[in-house]
Amino acid sequence: MSKHNNTLWQWLCDLAGSPDVEARLPVAERVSAVRQVLWVAIATGGSFSLFNYAIGFEMLAAIELFAAATLLVLYPVLVRPERVVLGERTIMLFSMVVFSALLAFGGVDRTGNLWIFVVPFIAFYITGQRHGWYWTGLFALLIFILVTARLNLPDVSVYTRAELIIHLLSLLFYTMLAAIFNLVRDNWEGKLKHLVEARTAEALASEAKYRRLVDGLHDHFIFMHDVDGRITYVSPAVRGILGYDSDNLDHDFREFLTDAPLNETAMRVNERLLRGEKQPAYEMEVRHANGNRRLLEVTATPLFDEQGAVVAIEGLAQDITQRRADEIERKLLQEQMEHVQRLEALGVLAGGIAHDFNNLIAVIMLNAEIAHSQPAASGVPVACLERISQAGRKAADLCRQMLAYAGKGPRYPELVHFDDLLQEMRSLLLV
Repeated sequence: MSKHNNTLWQWLCDLAGSPDVEARLPVAERVSAVRQVLWVAIATGGSFSLFNYAIGFEMLAAIELFAAATLLVLYPVLVRPERVVLGERTIMLFSMVVFSALLAFGGVDRTGNLWIFVVPFIAFYITGQRHGWYWTGLFALLIFILVTARLNLPDVSVYTRAELIIHLLSLLFYTMLAAIFNLVRDNWEGKLKHLVEARTAEALASEAKYRRLVDGLHDHFIFMHDVDGRITYVSPAVRGILGYDSDNLDHDFREFLTDAPLNETAMRVNERLLRGEKQPAYEMEVRHANGNRRLLEVTATPLFDEQGAVVAIEGLAQDITQRRADEIERKLLQEQMEHVQRLEALGVLAGGIAHDFNNLIAVIMLNAEIAHSQPAASGVPVACLERISQAGRKAADLCRQMLAYAGKGPRYPELVHFDDLLQEMRSLLLV
């Protein structure tokens, strides 16, 4: 119950506009409100002055015309930020004068008194919650004076005491309605302003986050160009990759391409992107600011407008120059390794053949030696046996050389004549 009473009391305080809860609008918003009301007052005052003059209410038309003309002359002064308070008070004074005149002169069929409801809404909209009550109270006092004074002027309406009470009660009703409306409006504007500020802060935080991500890219940069190929945006990382300042790249991107054949493929991909077709990553070669060639891997996508037409191309480019050089070097090393492995395999094969061949030669040499030691028993001429032994020794020497080439034969360091060595190696070299 106490909490409910506190809430009701707080609402009543807000409705009354007590100083401890009143929050004045920023100067810019107050100036905007003054400007809007001034234009409405000038337009309506001039229009109604012509209307009332046409139907015979010259005095009322003169007052309305005077008020509209005065506000028009003072307009440049009243809309200045440093004169905002003067503008608010001037609007309220002229409003009370004009609507008091409507009440006094009655208008058509004494309907002018119905316009008194406008004053509370103007007061609360222009001066705020607390000051709205002050100005409305002042207007009620002015109505009381005009009605009770019974001015002896042409066309002045005479009101009875009952009519005076009705007008004052009507003004009180309109004042309450204007106060409630202004309070609700302020609450909604406050909530809306808080929501806008929160969303703006979130958007700024998100923008700052993604900007940090974009600026943190070292071997990537983001780009965008229009349908004519003119670059409209490049992230700052392009300076570290290509040496260009991102603020000075409003050129056709084709100006930076080299004459490499792969750029022809890149241009065909760009044409398909402009037709709205999604494409896989592709490569292009561009010139660095120092004249060197840089290889880029590009992933791009088309941007569409509300009608589905392509309006721009945006994408991400990565410098793969070093990666491609590393790939080429790695490929060369792989080829060299494979060549060494083939040579090793050949050496193993040669060693195996030499071993088997050497075993066969040993058998031939053994039998030749036996036949040479018993020429009569063998029936083979001695000269033939000599040639067989000589050929066997040469074949055995060839096997030793093959084993040495394969790295499997014994090694004995010794001094040799180079000419003799070449002569001995002649048979192997010829193979």
